[in-house]
Amino acid sequence: MKTYLGLLAALVFVGCNQTTWPERSGHTVDSAVVNKALFWPASIRYIAVGETATVELQGLQRGFISSTILQCALQIADSSADSANLEPYARIQLPANPEAALDPTGLDTALRLVMTRPAGSVLYLQSTNKIRTDTARIVSATIHAENFTYVRDTSGKAVKGRFTFRDSTTSHPQRTVTSDSLLPCETLQGAVFKRHTDTLWVRFHQLLLNATLHSGLAPCAGTHADSIEVVNDRFGFPGP
Repeated sequence: MKTYLGLLAALVFVGCNQTTWPERSGHTVDSAVVNKALFWPASIRYIAVGETATVELQGLQRGFISSTILQCALQIADSSADSANLEPYARIQLPANPEAALDPTGLDTALRLVMTRPAGSVLYLQSTNKIRTDTARIVSATIHAENFTYVRDTSGKAVKGRFTFRDSTTSHPQRTVTSDSLLPCETLQGAVFKRHTDTLWVRFHQLLLNATLHSGLAPCAGTHADSIEVVNDRFGFPGP
């Protein structure tokens, strides 16, 4: 019996490796292969209790561009009091048209998941072939959102208070948000951008962890620096 976490929230499709046409009058594929599951955006290490998190599914093997996704969810592969392994599950209906176009690359999509497990527990994501692909710890924390507006210039960066955004350049190919003066128990969580001509709108979250519950975690060791990657907001980064 499968146990599911989360509901399909956004299909931003792209997926498959099938090269032959199956016998499939009304054929469905149960437990379709998903190459990788990742917390999104990149750099997610901590997720607050009650927060809505996004899980990216890379390479969902739907077989054909016109296949229909009947069900897509995360199931608990195994769990204990302080951890759980989550695995994607997808059920696909193949098209009736024998001339339907194959989808050789695998579909990329995303699920949203409300975090209900207790603070201190760890969530592991794994692919459908049981390979672990990502990890995040559930924490008791306050979420704060920050924004940058960056107009591209020769400096390649923008500064707002304690935070610096750096644009991608030849010498610095990754967009990042950094801070060298985070408070004890403060940590950067996730960062995204949207582009309009030469302007980037950057949004990121910072968490202030509960110091009593999480005194043993690295962000609570004292004042510290942190840096996270800023990625394209293709799945809609949820607000706090």
